[in-house]
Parts: sequence; structure tokens; C-alpha cells
Amino acid sequence: MKKLIAIIITVTTVIFGGQASFYGGRLHGSMTASGERFDQYAFTAAHKKLPLGSIVRVTNPSNGKSTIVRIN
Repeated sequence: MKKLIAIIITVTTVIFGGQASFYGGRLHGSMTASGERFDQYAFTAAHKKLPLGSIVRVTNPSNGKSTIVRIN
């Protein structure tokens, strides 16, 4: 007997406005809030309210360019 497994993916769009900061150099290799090592070359970010592991699109309003980052 085959079982049918339904996977439901909920996509929520939340828009945050604000300023961003860049950290690198001396902090490269230090621990992040998630317990992983900070990699200044990885596409990761920190956020006060979003849960760890969230995937976020970050857009530069001055030129419209965006990238996807993971909250760690």
C-alpha cells in the first residue's frame, strides 16, 4: 500500500526597512549566535526578530540589486 505524503510550504512575505552593517576582518572565524563560525564571504546575515535559518532577500534601494542571505 502506497502512502501519499503532502508537503505544504508556506511562503510569507514580510518587508523590513532599515540600515545594514557589514562585519568582516577581525570578526572572521568568530562564533555567531547560531553557534557556527562567522564567514565574511558567506551570504549570511543577523537579524533581531527573524528566526535562525530564515532565508531573506536583501535589496539595495539605491540601485535595486538584491541577493539572498540566510539568517545565522
